[in-house]
Amino acid sequence: MTHIDEINRLIDQRTKYLQEGFNTCFGKKDNVKIGVYGTGLYAQEMFSEYKLMFGKIDFEPIMFDSNPEKTGKLFSPYPHVIHSIDHIANSHINRLVIASEDYFDEIFAAVCKVLSPDVEVVCVKLNRCYKKL
Repeated sequence: MTHIDEINRLIDQRTKYLQEGFNTCFGKKDNVKIGVYGTGLYAQEMFSEYKLMFGKIDFEPIMFDSNPEKTGKLFSPYPHVIHSIDHIANSHINRLVIASEDYFDEIFAAVCKVLSPDVEVVCVKLNRCYKKL
């Protein structure tokens, strides 16, 4: 196998992981209201990768973050207002995407206190896409 073949294999594998992750988080959007918790670099990269893969953000997420300095502001460069965790309970979301691998457990524990039990909680594992296979 040449170096180019190896690079192409890794790119194909990364693309496959991203597609699987995005399908889990953002697939089947009909009648699904999607919330995204976390508005840092991880979320920005997640949206950037989604836009590269699909051409546009083809759903209207409700953005949440626990940082009071971010709430009420736009999730740049996208036109989505960031809401506090207190708004999750009244947002009527069906799915919550946690935009953090490193703090998934802590965030999950915090949002479970305010989430309806029928809300599906998911995460795109971007780091898995970058690890050497």
